[in-house]
Amino acid sequence: LGDVYKRQVDHQSDISGFFKMSLSAPTRRSAHMEREMEMLPSPGHLSGSRNLPIREEKECVEMKPVEDIQSESKKSDSNSDNELQSIVKGVTISGFWKRDQSLLDVLKLGSDHLNKIKTALGQQSSEEVRMTILILLYLQKNLQESRPKWQLIYKKAEKWLESQNVSLATLKDQLNTIL
Repeated sequence: LGDVYKRQVDHQSDISGFFKMSLSAPTRRSAHMEREMEMLPSPGHLSGSRNLPIREEKECVEMKPVEDIQSESKKSDSNSDNELQSIVKGVTISGFWKRDQSLLDVLKLGSDHLNKIKTALGQQSSEEVRMTILILLYLQKNLQESRPKWQLIYKKAEKWLESQNVSLATLKDQLNTIL
């Protein structure tokens, strides 16, 4: 026990010696730096130099405070996150969406969008097919920044549409005008 105590005391004296040395070091450096600074030419001397480029006046642009930009970004991020969450909650295990008015409300879509898809596909298409196509179009058009989050659901829905004999790729030109 005595050896342990002695090592601790020696260690503490080593540390206090380090602090004393480090506190005195900046004083020596600052005196050295002052001598260096005295040797440098004055700023007034440099302003008349022909070797320095002349700074041109530039037009000032009014900028928004960073806080405003961040809050706008957070609002749009939270909206797209809410929309994406609603879409993910609504998808079935098979990869299609059933008609859900609350989902349509969150996405700010209506029955008129579904009717346009019905017209493009023909009367024999099911409501699940129309709703799935509408959601996939919405993802492509409005949530591109979140693509990595919804990409797997999108692929599964495409496979489900193919199982229903509907090819999203062949209908793309007709459906682009819907949203």
